[in-house]
Amino acid sequence: MSYHDQHEFDEVLYNKTLDDPRISVETVYTSLTGIRITTTTASLSTLASVLIIFIIFRSKTKMGSVYHRIMFGMSFYDIIQSLAMAFTTVPMPKNMIYEQFEGLIIGTEDSCRAQGFMFIIGMLASTSYNAMLCLYYLFSLHFQLTDDKIKRYIEPALHALPSIAGLVGAWFSLHSDLIHPTPLVSYCVNMQYPYWCTEDESDCLLRDGYSYEGNVLMFRTTAAFFGITFLICILSLTVVVWSIFKRERNFRRAMNDVTTEGDETFSIRIREYRNEMVLTKSALRQSLYYVGALIAVFTVPLIALLSSRPSRSAEAS
Repeated sequence: MSYHDQHEFDEVLYNKTLDDPRISVETVYTSLTGIRITTTTASLSTLASVLIIFIIFRSKTKMGSVYHRIMFGMSFYDIIQSLAMAFTTVPMPKNMIYEQFEGLIIGTEDSCRAQGFMFIIGMLASTSYNAMLCLYYLFSLHFQLTDDKIKRYIEPALHALPSIAGLVGAWFSLHSDLIHPTPLVSYCVNMQYPYWCTEDESDCLLRDGYSYEGNVLMFRTTAAFFGITFLICILSLTVVVWSIFKRERNFRRAMNDVTTEGDETFSIRIREYRNEMVLTKSALRQSLYYVGALIAVFTVPLIALLSSRPSRSAEAS
């Protein structure tokens, strides 16, 4: 069933929309090359997350550590998001107003909504888990809390917050009828329909459930969410780096103080401390890699989010 069949469009507005030159805009995301790139990168992301889960369950500790459980949650939601992206144009409605997509389109409005729901819940939850991982490093490396204490007092929140963020964002988008196809990305996301729909909704085709204010609210909330996530990661890792720097400096001072004393007990402690610093720096490098991966993975969705920002005034035809 097409969009036109499921929604009571004003025929004059509908025909005006079809005649609008903006409806035929072509972007890299509508081209076969862009669609293939999206499918390839999303598929590689899915395989990488599956590999991480496989390594976790093959390790000695399996799901016995807080770190592994956080990585499992992050990978699980990344698989959901990446699979939604990998399908690209396939779930889009066959009878939508956009005809410039060069990829296969065999979906319906419901399949488009399902794709957008999966993408949103996966994107918000996996992004949140990156922030939770940074907080874990903060508690573990800076405050030096043991895994048992983190498990007892902190870990429940580290899992609950990403899941709640993903579910609430996806439910609100679905409930407010915000998920639609758009030529600005290769899959269904939160977007006006058509994409140039403006504040007074005079040029919006979906009126029975769609709310422009809801779209604005979702955009602002998602933008703030990304900002808070990056801020948490940056601040947490900054504190961790400073903490490691101070401990390294104290370590070198201690080494200078006992160089001529030959204290065997203290030498043993120095070796233990040195091994601890090696592990700490390794953990820090891992956290920096994950933040770098977060930036790389979400660059395209973030650009799409900014490009889909609801306009406050009608664009010129």
